[in-house]
Amino acid sequence: MLVLQTIPALAFSDTDGTDYEQAVNVLSELDIIDGYEDKTFRPENGITRAEFAAMIVRLVDTSVYTIPEDVVFSDVGKKHWAFEFVNAGYHI
Repeated sequence: MLVLQTIPALAFSDTDGTDYEQAVNVLSELDIIDGYEDKTFRPENGITRAEFAAMIVRLVDTSVYTIPEDVVFSDVGKKHWAFEFVNAGYHI
């Protein structure tokens, strides 16, 4: 039986009091999603390929995959914040 504990509210100023506040907080607490540096979540923004890759990779045990260190996509260079997530997602 799965039991979810009450998770304390996080500091996403733009989800406080919304219908999706609890879902965002649970996924954040599970380290599947995170917000922006300014402590917002920006729920009205579309999800980018990099953000989606990060969420999927955080859900999967990537230790069973060989993740290339070379650039897989020309628009996601080694200095891109999601470089490792995108490369890992490519091979999942």
